[in-house]
Amino acid sequence: MHFAVLFLLLFQGEILFLRGELSKKNEMLDRERLERCREAGQKEDQVRQAEARRKADVDAAEAEKEFMRQDLRQLQESLRRTEHQVRMDRRKEGS
Repeated sequence: MHFAVLFLLLFQGEILFLRGELSKKNEMLDRERLERCREAGQKEDQVRQAEARRKADVDAAEAEKEFMRQDLRQLQESLRRTEHQVRMDRRKEGS
């Protein structure tokens, strides 16, 4: 009987130890899971920031392109007016 009590106490001690180890492992896994979630959130933020920078760059390029188109149209119109004026001046000189 004495042996059975010692065995039972030893077995309960082993169970307590194993529960403690399991608890430590669960805490470690929870910390790792939280760290991965935090890292994933940081990566998502980085991707969003990179996408925002890319969009801003594209928007700036589009604005510059439109400005250049407008400038080109104005220069073309100015050239047409100048050519027209030159033709008119030549006609007057020829008359």
